[in-house]
Amino acid sequence: MILAEIIRILRPGGYLILREHDCKKALSLKAKYLNFVHAFMMIAGVGEFSNVSIHHIRKTQGKSDEEFGCATVNWEQQKSDIIKYTNSIQYRTRDEWQHELEQVGFRLRAELDYDGNNPQALFYAVYQLNAK
Repeated sequence: MILAEIIRILRPGGYLILREHDCKKALSLKAKYLNFVHAFMMIAGVGEFSNVSIHHIRKTQGKSDEEFGCATVNWEQQKSDIIKYTNSIQYRTRDEWQHELEQVGFRLRAELDYDGNNPQALFYAVYQLNAK
């Protein structure tokens, strides 16, 4: 689990800054909206999503970066990658994050919400690791 690794490398009193969507995994309107945004970013090749489909093709075809070149991804493969990716997303609410982090030795120090229109329900939270 990623939290165990964070705890292992973070010194006592160290800080974890979390930027997350305040959303349940359930098929809520908010989760559907976030999945749409992620899908759009994958299609557009924006940011962290720029190589999702390319990495999938390299892996499945066993091609190196040099062999792969800059081939384009077909729509069926891209659609399959989008569905796999959005199904793998595990949204959590801020309360779920707080409960989970407190269970492993963190305490909430601060939260920051975006002012105004925030359809992605983004927030920041700062947690401090208690002494080990």
